[in-house]
Amino acid sequence: LGLAVLGQQWLAHRHRDTRHAVEMKLAGDSAAQAAEAARVAAEAIKDGPLAKPAVKALMESSNPPVVAPPANPPPAATPVTVTPMTPVVPVKISDACTVFAGQLPTDYVLYAGGAYSGSKLDFQIDQSGHEATRFDVFVNEPGKKVVLALGAYEPSVWNIRWSAGTVVAGVFVSGYHRQAVAGLGSEVPVLNASYDNRSSCGYFYLDRNDVAKSDAMVRKLFGRSAQTYFVASGGQVTFGNQAASYIQGQGPAVESFRDKNAPLAGQPGIEQLLREGKLRIATQQDVSAWQSAVSRANNLPQLNVVGAGPQRSSGDISAGNTYVVIKPMRYPAGLYGAHSVTFLVAAGVPRPEGNPGHSPVHDMNQPR
Repeated sequence: LGLAVLGQQWLAHRHRDTRHAVEMKLAGDSAAQAAEAARVAAEAIKDGPLAKPAVKALMESSNPPVVAPPANPPPAATPVTVTPMTPVVPVKISDACTVFAGQLPTDYVLYAGGAYSGSKLDFQIDQSGHEATRFDVFVNEPGKKVVLALGAYEPSVWNIRWSAGTVVAGVFVSGYHRQAVAGLGSEVPVLNASYDNRSSCGYFYLDRNDVAKSDAMVRKLFGRSAQTYFVASGGQVTFGNQAASYIQGQGPAVESFRDKNAPLAGQPGIEQLLREGKLRIATQQDVSAWQSAVSRANNLPQLNVVGAGPQRSSGDISAGNTYVVIKPMRYPAGLYGAHSVTFLVAAGVPRPEGNPGHSPVHDMNQPR
């Protein structure tokens, strides 16, 4: 047993010595090889630059390179049209009002004037049933361009005159009923806006008790108030000081605006209807016939009265200011107040057309 153990130890020691010898041999060889490589490199550096190592080229025919498949191209961008921002511009409305305002000079004086009505004319200028009135307008502002705003409620004709050196640059005429301008040439801009003609510009007339209402309309059209508001008196209004003389253009005259299809106004209209045989003056017999008709219609007894004059009854009339309608007709305009009369429509005759004003109308066809 001891010999066996000793033998194994010897073999192990021998194996260790052999391995050590081999390792020393390899280390020596490596050191020698490293030294030899260092010597060769030193000589190469001394002789010249290092040559590039040979590279074996790969021929496409024999060994083609691996190429990745092409990637899908990105989708083309959708073109975007950029529209420049358009500034917001207020809509311009073109009508008679703006056209008139655009014809005026920039350096004008603005005056306003008028009244409810002017001096009475004996004719009508429209179908309102109102007697026309007249305004005489005088303008004296030498060296200035003057624009006038004139307004009346009743149908009216504005007869305009001006002094030498004064320029009437425009006229705005307005009212409830028809208005007309006389004495101006065609070169002067005129805006005629009334309630009756349904003007889109609106309308005004000068009310001495409410000038602010008129001013609102003036500012709406002109963008400013009138320099002065003149209330007419007796159908006359003067802008500026009184001049020694005045001139007019070649425009229409006042009489030219008469409505030939309308009867004369007021008492002249009554007289015209008498001449045409459409009216006649009532007699006492007509008055008695009317009173009897009213009594029968109301079942009133007939009274025998002695020692007294004609008795009053419902719908009473008198012969002094009564006219009998004997043919179809139209009431004259202007039958108001002291100008009113009484009409008695004869049996079988239609009631007149138009507006009787303050005049009472009794109809034999419908007594009551």
